[in-house]
Amino acid sequence: MHKIIFSLALLAFLLLISSTLYAGGGGAGGLKSDYIKLELILNEDSIDTSEDLNNLEPGLYEFRVKNKTSEKVEFVILDLKTSKQLAKLKIKPNKTKKSRVKITENGFKYQQSNGDWHEFAVN
Repeated sequence: MHKIIFSLALLAFLLLISSTLYAGGGGAGGLKSDYIKLELILNEDSIDTSEDLNNLEPGLYEFRVKNKTSEKVEFVILDLKTSKQLAKLKIKPNKTKKSRVKITENGFKYQQSNGDWHEFAVN
């Protein structure tokens, strides 16, 4: 009887630990540390980034996009080669939204509310 109780307690503890470490984020799964955070600030006439997006490698990224314009914007990220939509965010003025995406060796491009596309190859 003690073995059964001990086994159930151990199983419950292991489930608790694994659920604490696991961050499902949008169905992509993975550990929280698997995602590299990228911050983008949308201004009226430009997009500022936290780092050079030309030097990224394939992997998991969390795009944190802040709208500093006076209007609601739509921010879209597509696979550069296939044009598959990776993320689509609708962001109100002075708000921030985030999306977790998997960037492949195809590269990616993004656009702010029907503006110009910004294309990025990856290493």
